[in-house]
Amino acid sequence: MHRFLCESCIEFHDGQEVILDREESRHALRVLRLRSGDTVGLINGRGWRATAALSDQDSTNSARVHVHRGEYIPPPPLQVHLVQAMLKNKAMDLVIQKAVEAGVDHLWPVITDHCEARVAVQSEDARQKIGKWQKVAAEACKQSGNPWMPVIHPVALLPEWLSRHAEGDEGFRLLTASLRPEPTPNLTAVSIGHNHVAVFIGPEGDFSIREYSLLEESGAVPVRLGPHTLRSETAAVVAVGCLRMMLDTAAGT
Repeated sequence: MHRFLCESCIEFHDGQEVILDREESRHALRVLRLRSGDTVGLINGRGWRATAALSDQDSTNSARVHVHRGEYIPPPPLQVHLVQAMLKNKAMDLVIQKAVEAGVDHLWPVITDHCEARVAVQSEDARQKIGKWQKVAAEACKQSGNPWMPVIHPVALLPEWLSRHAEGDEGFRLLTASLRPEPTPNLTAVSIGHNHVAVFIGPEGDFSIREYSLLEESGAVPVRLGPHTLRSETAAVVAVGCLRMMLDTAAGT
């Protein structure tokens, strides 16, 4: 079933008529060539989703959709935060896409010592990247049926992030996917006990010694994601997927 995003809809109710925006209408009518009566799905990115049917198109070539059944899905009570070191364009897009499919709630792009991809914090380039990633996240929500669009936060420097979100602040539990040789517990063996869990994923060159020290001082617990060395984008998806399942199980959802 093809899904469409309708951010202008506050909620979906049985019998409601929804008019898709220009881009979603073009995709439905011109790209997918859907016809009246075809079943589609709707999400608004804020917890509402619906099963609907395409009814027709109006004089402005906008697609009209008739809602059969709408429902609200509450947000997860325990939130997963991915603090991801900036990667090159396609790799970062992949992280965003797969993390959303796996159920991430917050995405925090950070600049670290070994990042190959860099932007100036609060620059126009950084804002454009956020806009691009929001579009990637929207497509991932539609593909996966995730009714909650994640919050994609502005690009920050790692030390700045840590200064604002130390262990325990705002109910945070901090974890670091570590490549250091000393023994570390598996992610699934770590007790969470917080409403928000943030996992730090380094760049391809890993975190620097200085950054590992900063993470440790901030209370971040080093964890392993398995027996093998993972690429940064793979590590991000594995970490988010494991945490989502752990937290949903703990919350009984």
